[in-house]
Amino acid sequence: MQMVLPDYATRFDSLSLSACFLDLKGVGETPRQATGFFWRHSAKVFLITNWHVVTGRDMMNGGAIGQGWSPETLTVQYFTKTVLADPSGIAVLGPDAGTINAPKFELPLYRDFHAPFWVQHQ
Repeated sequence: MQMVLPDYATRFDSLSLSACFLDLKGVGETPRQATGFFWRHSAKVFLITNWHVVTGRDMMNGGAIGQGWSPETLTVQYFTKTVLADPSGIAVLGPDAGTINAPKFELPLYRDFHAPFWVQHQ
């Protein structure tokens, strides 16, 4: 997928490229949406999102959100673009600023028997 930018959309914070859209897919319900971002530690890249996004649970009381529905997979859509820095330190899109690629990939949340693939901070 490619998005075409308007002429005036030429300056933005480069951290905006680390954000991604998440389509949550489960059984019996229209997919829901959330957001996340990427974080690199050493040679590994992590997708960071909220606990309630992957569990379908309310963090305050542990109860189900949305009548017991919970996601089984995430479709992750992220942005790719070459970004240049101008002298002021603000990221500026290069001469091909007319499009930004937004590829997608699917990420299962659970192994067999509902053992999660994801890790949770203590």
